[in-house]
Amino acid sequence: MPNETPIESDGGSSLPSRGTSAPQRAGVDRPAAIVLGLHGTGLRTARCLAEEGIEVHSVALSPNESGRKSKLVQFEDRFDLSYDDDRIIDWLAQRAAAIGGRPVVFPICDEHAIAIARHRDRLDPVCRTFQASADTIERIVSKDGLYSAAEAVGAPIPPAVVEPTLEELDEWCRTNAAPYFAKPYYQGLEGAALEEKNRVFSTADELRDFVRERGSRALIVQRMLRGGDGWIFDCYGYCDASGRVVTMASHRRIRQLPIHTGTTCYGEIPASPRNRGQEALFELTSRLLDGLGYHGIFGIEWLQDQETDELYLLDFNARPFSTVNHLKDCGLNLPFLAYRELTGEDISGTERTPHLTHKTWIGMNRDLAAVRKSGGGAGALIRWIGELAGARSYAFFTWSDPGPGLDQLRRLFGRVGRGVRGET
Repeated sequence: MPNETPIESDGGSSLPSRGTSAPQRAGVDRPAAIVLGLHGTGLRTARCLAEEGIEVHSVALSPNESGRKSKLVQFEDRFDLSYDDDRIIDWLAQRAAAIGGRPVVFPICDEHAIAIARHRDRLDPVCRTFQASADTIERIVSKDGLYSAAEAVGAPIPPAVVEPTLEELDEWCRTNAAPYFAKPYYQGLEGAALEEKNRVFSTADELRDFVRERGSRALIVQRMLRGGDGWIFDCYGYCDASGRVVTMASHRRIRQLPIHTGTTCYGEIPASPRNRGQEALFELTSRLLDGLGYHGIFGIEWLQDQETDELYLLDFNARPFSTVNHLKDCGLNLPFLAYRELTGEDISGTERTPHLTHKTWIGMNRDLAAVRKSGGGAGALIRWIGELAGARSYAFFTWSDPGPGLDQLRRLFGRVGRGVRGET
């Protein structure tokens, strides 16, 4: 699944395929781009390209995707497909051939990135894709493979046990105190003991009961370090077709939804871990990527332990991430950089660690939900209004493309109205 999910569904029936107006291509020889989805990450990736004059096509996989309200993207409704459906390859091959000129393809979820890599021989004649192998992508998006790669190069990972038996779990828990943070290799993996993205267990007995009942298939259990909101950092960047790190930038997750364990709803760029600086993020990320053979946009997640200031690897997004437009607003447009390389431009002169303008980014609906869940009453709400006003980058709202933001506002008012009426 993508790394961002809507916080509500407003229903609606399947609509016929349609398109909207889009910007004129900046030059007759420039191919179009195809973005595989119009939820938040897909919309923001599409905007990063369209605002550079690229003709962008997409596919809407749900009637609830606010990107369907964008005037910048030509799209087709295919509610019979999903973000974990390999049938997207059939749609992509047909759509790319119809557009012509070998458009550049941007997957926005792990499953589609892997599917594209598996079917590259079929797709190469009709479109341009990132060149990392399916084995490489599967290795780094699956937590067991990622942590093995990290251990091999000395990148720190949280103390963990993988697919433990009850006996192994008992032994590990004796030397690793609760609470525990459990997650599958990756969300949506068929047959995994844990179906959700992650779960916190407060005691060893609670964790043992879960494994006794559900087993430990594809389960990673970590000792929960003192991190959470404000202590999670991302290193964003791009690797070219040779696997070389072209550029990197830093990001801090000030708030997440779910609280402490979710995806960003309020963040800042650039950002420096306490007593370590951006350089520590960049050095660890470079160490992890060196020799990995990855090609494409990346967002690598690190936790800083509040007690020791050490940084620990958590996750690897092998695709555009939910705050990709935040990075663009600060001065680094990764989708456009990727587009330039895939269309044959020389990007070797790109600055490896560019100076970026400091800005905060907010996903209004999700962040309000996080603030409400964290408590604090009227004082927290007043502070949040100030943070909303002070942000200079937004998840859905832009003056040049107001439709998705207005759709999010409609959803917010709908939830408030239902709350006032006492409806669920």
